[in-house]
Amino acid sequence: MGRTNDVTGTIAVVETADGAQLTAGEIAIDTTTITSDEDRRDNRLRSEGLQTDQFPTATFALTQPVDVPAAAIAGTATDVTLVGDLTLHGVTESVEIPAQAQLTNGQIQVAGSLTFPLADFDITAPNVGGFIISIADEGALEFLVVFAKA
Repeated sequence: MGRTNDVTGTIAVVETADGAQLTAGEIAIDTTTITSDEDRRDNRLRSEGLQTDQFPTATFALTQPVDVPAAAIAGTATDVTLVGDLTLHGVTESVEIPAQAQLTNGQIQVAGSLTFPLADFDITAPNVGGFIISIADEGALEFLVVFAKA
């Protein structure tokens, strides 16, 4: 599993009678900074898998508004579904990401995950023959993003 803190993004939120609604949102991930606990895996993932020299950024953009219930505004982690376009390795696919949203200390926290076949994004799992390193044919995107009012 690789991780990075190099994530930027924005959301637009409007109040509704029974909570709030995310009317727009986009995040960008610097794929060149993704690291795991194995340098050899990281190097192969960058050069052969994600090909970060050619595709240094992954993005997710909402394509449908997200209703955020009053419980989330009150601080309770609440289930939401993020519908949007995920662009990874130069390929854009429409996805639905199960997530949880909540307001904490004046900031909106959104956490979620999505598992997908690497082939959907034209990614081939790197061949690491001879090394005891495993890279699955499925990818997993897990995130926790925190948005503060600008």
